[in-house]
Amino acid sequence: MPIDELERHPFINYLDNNIDSEKKYTGLIIGSFPVYSCTDSLDQNLEVSEERFNKEEVKMRFFYGSRRSEFWEYCSRAFEQGNPTCLVDNFTTQRTIDFLNINNLLITDVICQTNRKNTSAADSDLWQTEAPLYVANNLSLNDSIIDIINGHPSIKNLFFTAKGTTRKTPFGWFKEICGETFPEDNWNNDSFGKNIEISGRQFNAFLLPTPKPRAIHFTDENRNPHFVHYLQSVDREFFNEIDRTLKDDRSDVQEERLKVLRKDFLIESYRQAFVENNLDFDGHINAT
Repeated sequence: MPIDELERHPFINYLDNNIDSEKKYTGLIIGSFPVYSCTDSLDQNLEVSEERFNKEEVKMRFFYGSRRSEFWEYCSRAFEQGNPTCLVDNFTTQRTIDFLNINNLLITDVICQTNRKNTSAADSDLWQTEAPLYVANNLSLNDSIIDIINGHPSIKNLFFTAKGTTRKTPFGWFKEICGETFPEDNWNNDSFGKNIEISGRQFNAFLLPTPKPRAIHFTDENRNPHFVHYLQSVDREFFNEIDRTLKDDRSDVQEERLKVLRKDFLIESYRQAFVENNLDFDGHINAT
């Protein structure tokens, strides 16, 4: 079972062969770890025992290459560009790298080696310390993030691909790698962006919403406050209508409208981060 299996990140060093020395990269996307279907397993000698690339579940062996992931869709729509992964062929990975370069972006993950519960893709199921000794002793974070940041002084924006600031999130693991406590940080799961300091250098840090419309909650008990503001901004009449309607009483038309608006909200959120670099975005589309 994967909890007893040590996995290594197979493309964390993609920059070794794909860096554009003429480019002044301004942003670094920071995720956690790839899905199980495209990682390498290590034996007790830390040699690769299996290289996975399940094409039924993964469209490319690269960051957010899962067929279920919508990350590149929302990134590309934020820039009003074509989705580099919409066509799955031998050039999908290179098109994605080109997309990053065109938009002055780099990408990496916070974990180099880990295990996980079952084959879960959830961050909370990574890094299980109750495991065989060779696994537990070789869980490792990606310290090369510091080299990326130090090697590119033009980077000023850090884009973390999940909400939350605790240990089992990209931002939480990043803090451990940096050895920073960010004492001024009072973020919570509703935060969007803040200015942080790392080794005397200032960065804009963004906590991107997970690119899954169903994760943008609008239930009777749990409503994403940024999405509420967005609804009020783009369609006040519909918001007033849906605000007074219990979830179980919503019509199919209302549910379909909410589905569309959730996607639009994600596109706008990604645009506010990647294009506008707007730390203060709270869902209002006119936020500045």
